[in-house]
Amino acid sequence: MIIMGLINPAFCIAGLCALVFIEGGVALSLRGFSGMKQERYSILNHFVSEGGDRRFAPHKTLFAIALIVGGVMFAPFTIGIALILPRIPAILIGVDGVFCSVSCCLVGIFPEDKEKMHFSVAACFFVGMGVLLLLLVVTYFFGLLGMFPAWVIVPSLVTLVLFVAFIVDTLSIPKWELDLTNRPWDSDPEHRPNGRPRFWRNPFLEWCSFIALAVWLAIIVAICF
Repeated sequence: MIIMGLINPAFCIAGLCALVFIEGGVALSLRGFSGMKQERYSILNHFVSEGGDRRFAPHKTLFAIALIVGGVMFAPFTIGIALILPRIPAILIGVDGVFCSVSCCLVGIFPEDKEKMHFSVAACFFVGMGVLLLLLVVTYFFGLLGMFPAWVIVPSLVTLVLFVAFIVDTLSIPKWELDLTNRPWDSDPEHRPNGRPRFWRNPFLEWCSFIALAVWLAIIVAICF
């Protein structure tokens, strides 16, 4: 790959650590999950952050550590990519990368049981990542990321579309459903007489975004190495 040698190996290692901690740590934290109603975990109707809820998640500490450490590692990785770019896109991508890093750490510090703060920092992370992906895609189309292979635009665009889909879906859901995202185990006699549905689009889209981010990050890290 042409990109090999352009990015300092330390930045590449930071990206690998971010991938392992954020994605791997979150996945491991869901082992033996038993929710508020003793239900098994499913990506079809559970939010990612439920794995870190201090009221019932069995591996909530692992979940928090994974996001905090992974978030810290994500900043130098994006800075490493920014350093091979011209000044303006470098500043935009570097600053937004640090913003995503801090937001990720804060999601680990403020778990789901701290409802308002958690929702705010989680929103910052998803919006920040959406902007970062958009900046990278635009930078690529302007030929400033020509050291990456042409096919890398495909996973980048797929991940961007899924992030946008999740953000748009979250903004468009009715207030009663938005309130329920903070306490998804609560039964709502008017709208959900049977409690949590077997398939819930909003948390499923969140998981689609999270998985796509894992694949995208793995591809970018592999190319940089």
